[in-house]
Amino acid sequence: NNLKPSVLREPNVLSALTGQAVDILPWEVSVIEANNLTWHPAPNFQTYSVYTRWLDRQNLVHYQQHPPTRLLYSFMSIDGRHPYFDQPQTNAFLLCHYQPMTQPAQLAQSIGEGLILQPRAQPICDPNRALPVAERTVAWGEVIDLNAIRASYGAASGNRLVARINLRHSLLGKLTNFLFRTPPVYLKAFYADGQSHFYRLVVDNAQSDLVVGSLPGSLAEVFQDFNGQDSANPVVAMLIVSPNQTVFQPQIHLMLSRIPLGANSTPAIP
Repeated sequence: NNLKPSVLREPNVLSALTGQAVDILPWEVSVIEANNLTWHPAPNFQTYSVYTRWLDRQNLVHYQQHPPTRLLYSFMSIDGRHPYFDQPQTNAFLLCHYQPMTQPAQLAQSIGEGLILQPRAQPICDPNRALPVAERTVAWGEVIDLNAIRASYGAASGNRLVARINLRHSLLGKLTNFLFRTPPVYLKAFYADGQSHFYRLVVDNAQSDLVVGSLPGSLAEVFQDFNGQDSANPVVAMLIVSPNQTVFQPQIHLMLSRIPLGANSTPAIP
């Protein structure tokens, strides 16, 4: 009875997964048992628990060396995080190496809408070949104009813009972090359509290459990202804030880079 909400609704979805090595992203692993699938999990199989770069690296190595033949992907996270900010190294790899088999579809009651992903014959990009485009030190709340950064390298399309955000603790912050929970840190993203959203950062993972140029708000936009298409609603600017900045140093070091997308970035699904 408890597994009934995890039963896949569409027969074509179940047939695409049956007999395959399947991983579930981000966490609804009950789908495996409910549908008698073959589970091929990463070491840290619930992505919200990947809260350090070391844990993220373990998952990345798993996908590099033992890639599942299918990923059942749904677009959600916890604590106000953007899903791309959970296991960012692994996420960047998956965006380059996997493609949708289907359009977004209703999968199961416990998941809602999702995608089935399969490995690409050839990756459309390589996160290890990110090209630095800007390095700067900014203050808390200072707006970073991403469009100006795009203009500086003259290739607004065909690239994923990523950022390493080094949030260093002050002396007070080191003590606070040892004894208590670190105050939350948020990235505020300003979109081309005039909207803005706050997304919570995991401090250690923020030092990885976070995808910041395209932070989709829907599964349909995620579908475009996995197909290597430019976002119709990119992030044009961002800033970083915290309700208690005294536990951090007053300056934030940023390294922004672009990951070029290759010629094979044509949509997999018509």
